[in-house]
Amino acid sequence: MQGVGPGIEITSIADVPAGTGLGSSSSFSVALINALYAHRRIFVPRETLANEACILEIERLGEPIGKQDQYAAAYGGINLMEFEPHGGVTVQPLLLPPAVLAELEASLLLFFTGTQRNARVILSQQVRAIENDPTTVSRMQEMVELAYEMRDYLLAGRLDEFGLALHRGWEIKRGLPAAITTSDIDQHYERARAAGALGGKLAGAGGGGFLLLYCPRSSQAKVRRAMEGLQSLDFRFDWGGARIAFAQ
Repeated sequence: MQGVGPGIEITSIADVPAGTGLGSSSSFSVALINALYAHRRIFVPRETLANEACILEIERLGEPIGKQDQYAAAYGGINLMEFEPHGGVTVQPLLLPPAVLAELEASLLLFFTGTQRNARVILSQQVRAIENDPTTVSRMQEMVELAYEMRDYLLAGRLDEFGLALHRGWEIKRGLPAAITTSDIDQHYERARAAGALGGKLAGAGGGGFLLLYCPRSSQAKVRRAMEGLQSLDFRFDWGGARIAFAQ
């Protein structure tokens, strides 16, 4: 794809382990492509980075994944992404007021469940179910409709309703015929809900990795106690997407 020569050394450093649902593979692909372009003194738009990362992972490597991680890594920010039947992707930034953004960021907690999983296995199961099970297709359509509903809650600043919608998404996704969750993760999630979290989701394909919870600040101390034994990960929203920090 790049035709870089005669030879270069590439080093990668990550803050989280692979197989945990935080999009590390696609982030690496986007960053690598961006770095190779910069090495050739070529600076390309985010759409190009995301699209070429999709080509690399899905077409060249045959990974049974979607395109959301590549576009999230390339663009950054909070977006509604629409994936068209012809293969195109529309990225709609959600321009939220600063106060809403601050409250949303402060209301999200992230915990590592302690397990890693093979996303290829889980996603392959989902693909087979979509091809063979009409009920799965119906549930997937519910999730699409819920995404638009959650966008509207964010734009209206109705954050608690956004959190409750996350819980509805959890229930819909648990009904898919794939290893979306485990009994241990279900117990963690139910304890969090009992302690005051309104909703949550497993990052990525599910089956393990990181558990994201929406929790009003007034209940967070109680939720953290309920999640004792799970490592929490502090994070901030990223608005820049893939970018070159330094180029010689």
